[in-house]
Amino acid sequence: MRLFRKATKPIPEAKLPTSQRNGGSRKEPSLASDSNEGKRKVKNEEISSLENLQGFLGACIVDAESGMMMASIGGSNLDLEVAAAANTEVVKAKQRAIRELGLNDKIEDILITLDGQYHLIRPLAISPMIFIYLALDRANANLAMARRGLRIAEESVTA
Repeated sequence: MRLFRKATKPIPEAKLPTSQRNGGSRKEPSLASDSNEGKRKVKNEEISSLENLQGFLGACIVDAESGMMMASIGGSNLDLEVAAAANTEVVKAKQRAIRELGLNDKIEDILITLDGQYHLIRPLAISPMIFIYLALDRANANLAMARRGLRIAEESVTA
């Protein structure tokens, strides 16, 4: 079962991240450390442990400011680029709702349950505008292990 179809026509400019409109240059996303000592690129190896989860379909690290994927693994039957952009809107909407409700809280993770898949989104504690996205086959997945795996992956990314 495919969750997303490959686009057959170009994405309208209005749906592109602001940085890519009007021929804008694509800024390579990076992860800033808590102490602001500098930035580094995120590597696929930092989320590779997620591949060992039962029911694994694909995972990526996403910069929610631009909607761009920073690293990815798997996803042969899942368009992770489309998933990254779409889930950016989910994260932004939830963060906006938290602000508008006046909650003094932050997102630990977001679970989206489909008939055949689980989709988990975990914003990084040190940088909430960067998140890890994980897709799992619902029939084979163990949610407790998946959430634990996301916590471990986050530690690897932020180490």
